[in-house]
Amino acid sequence: MTPFRLLLLFLATMTLSAREITGTVWLDADQDGLLSPHDRPLAGILVSDGTHFATTDAQGQYRLSLSPKATTLYVHRTAQYQADAQDFWRKIIPQRSRYDFLLEEAPPLPGEELTFLLLGDSETLEMEFVPELRKQISAISGAAMVVMAGDMGNGNEECLWEHRRALTRKHLGAPVAFACGNHDVDFRGKGGAGEACPYQTVFGPWWYSLEMGDYLLVALPIYNSWGAPLMYDMLDCGDWLKELCRLFPDKKKILLCHDLPDLSGWAMKTRSAPVDFDQEGFVCALYAHKHMDIVRKYPSGRMAFSVAPPNKGGAGCFAPAFRTVTLRGSTNSLDSQLWHPTLRNHLHLLPLPDGTLWATLHHGGDPIRTATVQTEAEEISLAQVGPMSWKGHLTGPLPASLTLTASTASGEPLSRTFTPASNLLSPRWLTQLPGGTAMCAMKMVGRLLIVGVSDDANAQQGGLYALDPHTGEIQWRFLTGYGIRNDFATDGRSLYAIDTRANLYALDASTGELLWQNLSDPQIVSPAASALLCHDGIVVGGYGRHLRGVSAATGETLWKNTHWKVEERTPAEDKLTLVDDHSFLVLSRLNGLYRQDLHTGKVLWLFPKLFLNGTPLVVGEGQILVAGANVLYRLDGETGRLLAEHKGIPCQAMTAPMVLLPQGILLLSSHTQGLTAYQSQTMTQLWRFLPGNALLPTGDYVTGHPASLAAPPLPDGESSYVAGNDGALYRVHHATGQSKKLFQGGAPFLNPPLLQDGLLFLADSEGRVMAFPLLP
Repeated sequence: MTPFRLLLLFLATMTLSAREITGTVWLDADQDGLLSPHDRPLAGILVSDGTHFATTDAQGQYRLSLSPKATTLYVHRTAQYQADAQDFWRKIIPQRSRYDFLLEEAPPLPGEELTFLLLGDSETLEMEFVPELRKQISAISGAAMVVMAGDMGNGNEECLWEHRRALTRKHLGAPVAFACGNHDVDFRGKGGAGEACPYQTVFGPWWYSLEMGDYLLVALPIYNSWGAPLMYDMLDCGDWLKELCRLFPDKKKILLCHDLPDLSGWAMKTRSAPVDFDQEGFVCALYAHKHMDIVRKYPSGRMAFSVAPPNKGGAGCFAPAFRTVTLRGSTNSLDSQLWHPTLRNHLHLLPLPDGTLWATLHHGGDPIRTATVQTEAEEISLAQVGPMSWKGHLTGPLPASLTLTASTASGEPLSRTFTPASNLLSPRWLTQLPGGTAMCAMKMVGRLLIVGVSDDANAQQGGLYALDPHTGEIQWRFLTGYGIRNDFATDGRSLYAIDTRANLYALDASTGELLWQNLSDPQIVSPAASALLCHDGIVVGGYGRHLRGVSAATGETLWKNTHWKVEERTPAEDKLTLVDDHSFLVLSRLNGLYRQDLHTGKVLWLFPKLFLNGTPLVVGEGQILVAGANVLYRLDGETGRLLAEHKGIPCQAMTAPMVLLPQGILLLSSHTQGLTAYQSQTMTQLWRFLPGNALLPTGDYVTGHPASLAAPPLPDGESSYVAGNDGALYRVHHATGQSKKLFQGGAPFLNPPLLQDGLLFLADSEGRVMAFPLLP
């Protein structure tokens, strides 16, 4: 053999050797993180580079052919052996060919229940929510895992490091799994040491797997950064997932991700046939990204859960939240609850004239276990009837003061004394519904009070409920499962509603009987629906490709929106605006404001502007007002041409429709600055009313507890009724802005009051509907 051929053979051998790595997986017997004589090798453990898999032999050794694209290596943690989120992976170094791993024995899982504590989209250096996480974990009776579903960063690498330091098994008392979000990859070269993206330096592999109990957990990254190009190929991820499923054909699987990889949760693309989540035994998906508390259900029984951010308001009028999702192996059942980490030490008591006691209790991540009311004469134990709602009954007369006391899972006592006479208005009746209310305005239809309910925890009790306006008794209910979070419509005989999956329903208003339903395409993504409208025999509802017009009489689809689509983002805060008998307005947060033909769906014009919000308002002389990021745009209604910009208007993330009074005063409700009155033509500020601090912020990216109004005012003569996120009802004078507080409830009001036949109706976010006789 010639020297040249020998050289080629030597180089080929070197290349082959460089592509092969080896190592040993050890049991860290003394759990000191160091290899010692007490440690022993572990057989049958998977190791992967994100493309290929290897299994350790009897000596705990593996040999893996390394993919040219591989940047990290991870050891697959099992139900028997575990490692912290920072210890199960290694960053691949070009000159290094050996990588060892240490695993610890995992404690046996107590019982069959497995609870995941889901959070995401924190995008912060501030970790005030972590103590509430610890309380929540301590309160879980069975096994628990924390899932941080991505978007920890906001272009600042230190955000990633801060989450890694704070969210550890040692600190929280439960293992932690991380998924990569779009704000975690789009650093555009701002990472440490000039890295294009520091995520792998901090958290390791883009995708990985592990086991917990009887479940295989699969963590996937975001499919798009909407900025700098991704540093990985989602088809590589799909090929890896397909091989992983082949290795675990009979294992029940759980998807952990920042967003569903196909946006709708059915399958994942590969270079061959896609991975079908139903066929491969996936039972649920846990994700974030939408800044919404969403539940999605599939025909197989599989479910997908997302959650609003833990430290700020979400899109679609959602409050800061954690979500717990509990799986019960024996029954294959899923149950979810929502918790509000920013609402702590909250106690409110509302006694009714008939002796009924309604309490509102919440303490961040520390669940309330018991609640009592103490008077001089008796002690009343309260029963929990809603997430924050408790109920009891006095046996004697209403005393001058009552003390509400609660104990939490951590044993922390909470107590507050109340004086019943502090409210000017007192409810005649109060009815607890099995889900909360959001932006859906109540309506009196015939002799029934119709209320839209959203079950954001489990998507089971959402729907329309009809109440007797004089007693509060439920006359009928129609369950859509998915919530009714935004306005329904009526022609006096029928009700038309849209749920959070953009399914359309028509009901008989007097009986609740289903007349027809027009189901949305389950392959279309938009996770929440705007309100709908009904005019000239046509019902219009949906968003993006969900947007369609249907016959009010039959439910037959008359047209579908094919002119524009946005799969990624639905505003969910807006209500469709009827311009005239022939057209309507609809927002797209990533496109702008459209005017479309009511009968055909044809786009008449587009005002192109990113991140419009709220509900457009048609004002005098054929003009339209629409809100942007703290700017109000005035448009020509015929052409969509911009006429003026009114800057400095507090309309960021606005959910309440603007109200134009006959005298030319425009009332604008803000998530940060209460209610402001403007002269509608010049936008000169006339006055501003600030309610109390919000119990929970519900404006997108709104933090803290500002003076927040999610709902529009209800005009009545020379003043308006105003219901706030502080749980209070006010009457505000139109000319001066002077206010009077009429009632203090215990939960935010996210929808407007209703005035009918001498009664004022309110519904809070806990699903408590109440009726007040008006003051003489």
